[in-house]
Amino acid sequence: MSLFNFILLLTLDTYINEATLFLAYDIFDRYCSNQPIKEDESLLMAITSFSIAIKYIERSVPNLDELCSICGNVFNKEQINKCELNLMEKLNYNISIPTIYNLFEFVKVIKNMNMKDYNLGLFILEMYYIGGGALKYNALIIIEAIYLIILETHGKEKKNLNLYSYMVNSGINIMKYNEEITSCFLDIKNECLHIKEKNFSRLIKKFASEKYEKITFDFHLL
Repeated sequence: MSLFNFILLLTLDTYINEATLFLAYDIFDRYCSNQPIKEDESLLMAITSFSIAIKYIERSVPNLDELCSICGNVFNKEQINKCELNLMEKLNYNISIPTIYNLFEFVKVIKNMNMKDYNLGLFILEMYYIGGGALKYNALIIIEAIYLIILETHGKEKKNLNLYSYMVNSGINIMKYNEEITSCFLDIKNECLHIKEKNFSRLIKKFASEKYEKITFDFHLL
């Protein structure tokens, strides 16, 4: 099971919202991308990233005793507290950086997306993160590709969002940007084709609920 999938399981047990989920993903990813961690430390880092995210966003959060219990008491409170301090120091106490979820929310607003399309995009985004897609492409490229997939489901012309244009002094190579979008688009579609063969059963069930417009049910994934 990937560690992103592990964080997803934690969120299902505690019923937190999507913003918290993706902040936990982002904290974990930012820490691990800056320095190597030992295999036996990665699970503790994932739990700690989740703990920080819920304290940063949620109004009501489980205490550390509850969190340890949810995680099967693999780690104790002292270990999580120590890890949290270390993680926060390495990130310079900067937790408020916008996540890919915030970027997708922005796209929802500027394109006036309906809830069905939004939930489809959210499902694809979570699936791709759990599958390791965030390690292959940056957030702009992933959101661009997901939006193209949404357009394709409606048989509409696939036109890039050109999200780079919202960045100040991006200095981006437009040709390379478009090539990466195409590559990511094809990669995500391939992941979608093989989703039933992978460990996404909980994610599929989550998005089959009324809350998410029964997206996975409608696409015959159940």
